[in-house]
Amino acid sequence: MSAASAAASLGCVLALPRRAAPGPPAEGPGRRRGQGIRRDGTARALRTLRGSPALALLMVQGMAVFTLARLCQVNLFQPVLLHHGVGD
Repeated sequence: MSAASAAASLGCVLALPRRAAPGPPAEGPGRRRGQGIRRDGTARALRTLRGSPALALLMVQGMAVFTLARLCQVNLFQPVLLHHGVGD
């Protein structure tokens, strides 16, 4: 199940278009190396989320489905594992 999920995730990533334009990292006085990239990326991500409420809703739904799937896996497989002596 995990392998199938990883394969599906890889397929989704490969299907996405490339949007990031390569460019030199932002360097300035008083900045550590790479700090500008993180700030720019975070600001860009927040602007994207603010501009697309459907994307934020989709992300929250994805986290909810992931959490529910993990809960179901634990609740379904825990009795089987205990029956086989794992966890004693």
